[in-house]
Amino acid sequence: MKKNLAILGVFLSLVMILTGCLPKKEEKKEVPAEAEVGGLEEIQKEVEEKTGFKIPENVTRANLSDVTGGTSRGLATKVLEDGQFKHTILADLTEPALGKFYEGWLVKDEDYIPTGRLEVQKGGWVLGFSSATNYMDYDKVVVTEEEKDDKKPEKHILEGSF
Repeated sequence: MKKNLAILGVFLSLVMILTGCLPKKEEKKEVPAEAEVGGLEEIQKEVEEKTGFKIPENVTRANLSDVTGGTSRGLATKVLEDGQFKHTILADLTEPALGKFYEGWLVKDEDYIPTGRLEVQKGGWVLGFSSATNYMDYDKVVVTEEEKDDKKPEKHILEGSF
């Protein structure tokens, strides 16, 4: 439970930094859409109750589900703010095999845009991506396990839709 709280805290901090909302000191399995909404509401509620912070309303969220049959999961956000596209991923993943790494992707139809390597921070895997290009119409998020840094997606681990 403490690990989940730490992961959620890291995610919330990253979202707040990327969206400019800081607290004031004074104050390939298909997941049904209904399951995604319920999962997002549950995760958001847990974050807000345990941290006292609110996830900004202006971000679009996606629940990331394990497509390998495992128990990994994650949450992704995207927002266009002041001409900047901002995207985050927070995931609960195992350590990748030796010599491999996790990479995030935004997907529209068959177009995959690499958003960078996920990094371990306080017990969770985190990615923060920012671009002057507007990727708001990319409606899917994928986390892959990669062996080569060749900008071609390899083994899908997590997937979700905005």
